[in-house]
Amino acid sequence: MSTEELIKDAFRRQAGRAPDHMRVLTRVLARTAKRRSRALLYSLIGAGVAVAVAVPIVLVRAPVALPVGPAPAVRTTSPAKPLPGEVMPFQLGYLPDRLVESEREVLADGSLRRTWDGPPGSPHLVFERSGPNVVHGSHTPVVVQISAGVEGFFTGDDTQAELVWAPDGRTPLYLMSRSLPGARDELVKLARSVRPDGVTVIPAPVRFGWLPEDAKGTAPQSVSGTADHWDVRVTSSGRRTVGVQITTRPPQMPGMGVVVRGKQGRIGPNPEAPNALVVEYDTGRWLIVSGLAPDELVRVAGTLEISDGLSFPWLGRR
Repeated sequence: MSTEELIKDAFRRQAGRAPDHMRVLTRVLARTAKRRSRALLYSLIGAGVAVAVAVPIVLVRAPVALPVGPAPAVRTTSPAKPLPGEVMPFQLGYLPDRLVESEREVLADGSLRRTWDGPPGSPHLVFERSGPNVVHGSHTPVVVQISAGVEGFFTGDDTQAELVWAPDGRTPLYLMSRSLPGARDELVKLARSVRPDGVTVIPAPVRFGWLPEDAKGTAPQSVSGTADHWDVRVTSSGRRTVGVQITTRPPQMPGMGVVVRGKQGRIGPNPEAPNALVVEYDTGRWLIVSGLAPDELVRVAGTLEISDGLSFPWLGRR
């Protein structure tokens, strides 16, 4: 046997002892597909979606061209984080003319509220998912039919009117209007227009850090104004009440200088409190904290958790 034939025979024996590459590849792909399928399924279940997952895998062997020169830079942009808050379960499908959204609130009783206003002389409208323990009482409610099997309770007149009902039998909804012509018919029309939401967020962009024991309590929040000029307000009420405001409107800054959140601020009298701390904590964003002694104001302001990139484009829209 020639030397060339001996070499070929050695290679054939070596290949015969090697494991079946197709069986190995099949096991690897099966494990990979299983892991990927499970991860995808978990992520979808976490999003509240039930699906059947199939992961087809196609292998294509093709010539690979090595890159020449440095690899191109890849620029990635992190998506903006959604503002913390609570999601409205229902939304209005109809609005009276000229009304735009002017405020969203998380109330101390757990209610979620949206408010619409318009030019001078326009109606004022409130739509609320009431908290679980809220009772809207009236001595003389009028029963109105909202839909098949769903009744509401109306009270008031065109000057001020209210309507309470539960479209799904368990979620209490509340409408309140002021200066709304034909209020009873209009509120019933609004109630009949309600549809599921699950997207609209009632924002709560501020969280207290440190608070004195006698100032700890529920912390209702509100966002009001316009898309360009808005105010965020949050309070914590115990024996003493701490008020926090973030605004795009430059406030007066009297009093003594103090460093807060790494910025120069001031503490002095305020129209709403004997002591108020004011600091431009970010460009065009002023923080005002009031209701406590000066040293406490500095500590509260320094430990607040404020969401980045505050923006409320829904203000002033329908």
